[in-house]
Amino acid sequence: MPPFSVPHPLGTDQFGRDVLSLIVFGARRSLLVALLSAAASMATGVFVGLTAGYAGGLLDTIAMRLVDVWMAVPAVLLSIAVCAALGPSLPTLILSVSAALAPRYARLLRGHALSLRTRGFVEAARVSGSSHTAVVVKHVLPHCTGPILVLGTIGTGWAILIGSALSFLGFGVEGDRPDWAYLIAQGRSYLAMAWWTVTFPGLAISAFVVATNLLGDSLRRSLDPRGAGR
Repeated sequence: MPPFSVPHPLGTDQFGRDVLSLIVFGARRSLLVALLSAAASMATGVFVGLTAGYAGGLLDTIAMRLVDVWMAVPAVLLSIAVCAALGPSLPTLILSVSAALAPRYARLLRGHALSLRTRGFVEAARVSGSSHTAVVVKHVLPHCTGPILVLGTIGTGWAILIGSALSFLGFGVEGDRPDWAYLIAQGRSYLAMAWWTVTFPGLAISAFVVATNLLGDSLRRSLDPRGAGR
């Protein structure tokens, strides 16, 4: 059934199911993958970046060279390789997406840690006898929360794009628990006859990505004193 009718405002799919209901149901899986992947990549990248930037020296050099190699592999290709090696499942999907995004956080936090490690309040904390872990957690990390929040918000949009690409290819999604990309994959064979089965799930993905980018840009302006007037 075409869209814009009273019982089915977004139409029905090839099986007669309401597309709006499918999009609402699929949002749970899509958002779950995006949020968990963004959180896992943030935790990994923040740990690597802060450790390398604060320690400096040989550890920083080795860690950043590994991150450079990591980032040289395209994100989607890396995610596909992880899914192909471990087998399609929801945990594998989350792991593969987070692995593709973690280097971005590592690079960002490494730069901030390098700039903060020589600041007076950090050196004062070290001189007072605080352990390196305490200095990083209590003094370095709080000054990085702004950039972490901004990149984390935008990274959630990246996560849903990569996760949707993998789901479209058949990784990590069960047929009875579809997400937005799986709905697109199902409806692509009927695109000429029922364009709405592909268009509306695609618009849902696009709207989510645009919303996360707008939120990230708003956070950046709010948290950056130099950009407060922009």
